[in-house]
Amino acid sequence: MAFPRARTASIWTGLGSARSSHATPALSSRFALDLTTDRELGRVQIAGEADAIWYSAAADRLYVAIGEPGVIDVVDGRALAVVDQVTTEQGAHTTAFDAQRGRLYVFLPKLCQAAIYAEI
Repeated sequence: MAFPRARTASIWTGLGSARSSHATPALSSRFALDLTTDRELGRVQIAGEADAIWYSAAADRLYVAIGEPGVIDVVDGRALAVVDQVTTEQGAHTTAFDAQRGRLYVFLPKLCQAAIYAEI
């Protein structure tokens, strides 16, 4: 995530979710905070409750694993906007990110496999 100052840290945290009685995915809002000033930097709407979040400094992207509905939301760290959504499978929320190689590993529990996604 792009920080206003070199010493600034941030935190990516949840605000809860808005669920409907229809069979639509839950939406969840997340926000970024500047931990040195407690100032909110921005908010972004994602597809559901975040299970795991990885940050790529090289791409300035957040990879947000959401087991329900089974997607990875790709968030631009500078714009704080979802720029891509990768369908995995329902329940897929166990992930690992290799920053050196620019790869996101996602365990697919129903298939008993792992998917590997490369940054482009």
